Amino acid sequence: MNQSKSMLRVCVIGGGNGSAKILRGLKMHSDELILSAVIAMSDSGSSNGELRKKWGVMPPADILRATLAMSPYDYDMLHKIFRTNRFQYNMENKHYLGNLFLALSEKHHGDFIMGLDALHVAIEALGKAYPVTIEQTNLCVELNNGEKIVGEDLIDRPSFDRTKKIQKAWLEPKVNIYKGAKEAIEQADFIILSLGSLYTSVIATLLVDGVSDAIQNNKKAKIIYICGGACEADGETGPIILSKTLEHLENYIPRPIYEIIYNNHELTDEEVVLYSEKKWNKMELDIDNIVGKILTGVDMEKSGGGISPEKLGEAIYLSINK
Repeated sequence: MNQSKSMLRVCVIGGGNGSAKILRGLKMHSDELILSAVIAMSDSGSSNGELRKKWGVMPPADILRATLAMSPYDYDMLHKIFRTNRFQYNMENKHYLGNLFLALSEKHHGDFIMGLDALHVAIEALGKAYPVTIEQTNLCVELNNGEKIVGEDLIDRPSFDRTKKIQKAWLEPKVNIYKGAKEAIEQADFIILSLGSLYTSVIATLLVDGVSDAIQNNKKAKIIYICGGACEADGETGPIILSKTLEHLENYIPRPIYEIIYNNHELTDEEVVLYSEKKWNKMELDIDNIVGKILTGVDMEKSGGGISPEKLGEAIYLSINK
């Protein structure tokens, strides 16, 4: 008990992919950190979308990733088991084993949390992933021409003119924060706003009623934003300049970000080609335009492109132990 009191509580807020990278890195320090994650629950695309429409269940994919990331067992092995094997199960499309496990637990027992708790136990998770809400909702945005887009899938993979930029976001219907998520945020020593899609992952989580209040209630926690330094060329039409990203993000939190940890890796010629093939764009890191915040540049690129969970986790660990 005395040991746990001296351990730092770190709460990651965001979607499944970015949060999973952070948690995979931070779990290496699970003897010193109490890890939690508050995960977006408004995904409406692909497997999540079909499961929501057919069974009326919560979207399982993002929180599945975050939970698997906290297991002491090999992540690639767990990924192959839970996120590679697909089954038809009387559906139009095949679904991952992990998605079906969480969805079926809710479908047959009316309790999404029960299945999630069972998954945590089965993989011996070193932390706790919470859904930001257990109520059904959809992400909505307004573009700079006044057009309204409803649905995370239509925002994340837009079919509209990409020159139309996202101006603001909200949820329909309004939903309330899950009690476990509220407690995780209020008890944290550090709140980490995850890398990943700004609106469909991070802001979608912050929009749930009660999240802003939980952050405001926690006066001690420092807020750290992780910028991976890249974005999907065919993804959401939010800002691609760091200073503008921070402006948008701080519209949805009750107090300023304390520190930005950003990927300062300079791409090689080979990596430029790789990014083009993967349809990734580099963000503009206009750090000279950012004042009043700690800026920490770290090379967190992994071989083959993308973010290294180990490098990212170490950067965050060093930052919170300054």
